[in-house]
Amino acid sequence: MPRLSSLQIDKPQVNQKAIAPKGCQLKSLQLETTAKIMNTFLFKLIGLILLLVGVYFLGQNIIFTTQYSPYFWRDIPAAASVLALIGGMISLLLFPRETGSLGWILLIIGCVLVFLSGGVVLRPTSLWTFFVAFAALIGGFKLLTEGRVRF
Repeated sequence: MPRLSSLQIDKPQVNQKAIAPKGCQLKSLQLETTAKIMNTFLFKLIGLILLLVGVYFLGQNIIFTTQYSPYFWRDIPAAASVLALIGGMISLLLFPRETGSLGWILLIIGCVLVFLSGGVVLRPTSLWTFFVAFAALIGGFKLLTEGRVRF
């Protein structure tokens, strides 16, 4: 016959989360959701800042000029580039499904015409400046769109 002192009585295991009031679970869920939103917002803000830094570094060595010409046919590429760029932006921003590919084509034509009109002067830049600017542009774009950068 077993002795009473050698018998061990197991206490039932109680799940603390099951006993916790539902209000505590709700507050914990709200805190987790708020943290995720703030984390996403922070990554998007850092991405925007990196994108602006990249544009700044690249823009330091690009000079846009205007010139007056007594002949009307010399200003045709400049006027066509402005019209193509405006048309491309309008079609991409206002009608992306209907005329999205046309918008990209107009933007490319506009960029080519800007260089053909002679209104853009590119100053020499170091490889390091170009690398930093390009890395900031790509990293900022990835953070802004996806929220993370894969290496």
